[in-house]
Amino acid sequence: TRCSRDWSSDVCSSDLGTAVSSTNPLYVTVAASTTGGDTIYRLVSATGTNASNIIGGQRKVTGWYIYNSNASARKVNLYNLNVSPTVGTSAIALAIVVPGLAATNVSFPDGIDFSTGISISTVTDLTDAGTTGVGTNDLIINLFYK
Repeated sequence: TRCSRDWSSDVCSSDLGTAVSSTNPLYVTVAASTTGGDTIYRLVSATGTNASNIIGGQRKVTGWYIYNSNASARKVNLYNLNVSPTVGTSAIALAIVVPGLAATNVSFPDGIDFSTGISISTVTDLTDAGTTGVGTNDLIINLFYK
């Protein structure tokens, strides 16, 4: 219904009933859906920079789980590109440093925007210009995107 006092709203406050409070909770059931979920990109690192394009087009990175099996830190670079990056030269959109023998697990429900596409590389250098690739099985990467 439309409220006669406020045409910008499709609902009048009188339509809402009793207010939600600690003594009058609103119960909600969350139902799983088989559509609209994240896509998972998975990579077990090979020797080198593993430079590759994950997907082109406007996307959102919604999270990751990355494990580093090496005793030294490793870095995963994400690029806003629809082609494989030129490691050490292409502009890094997001650098994820994973400490040695550790993991990082992050979720961004609203996502991080990548307007052109998502590309990836893996290096041992912590500088943006670094080009030293990781070792075989150093990183297990699960990247979630929409």
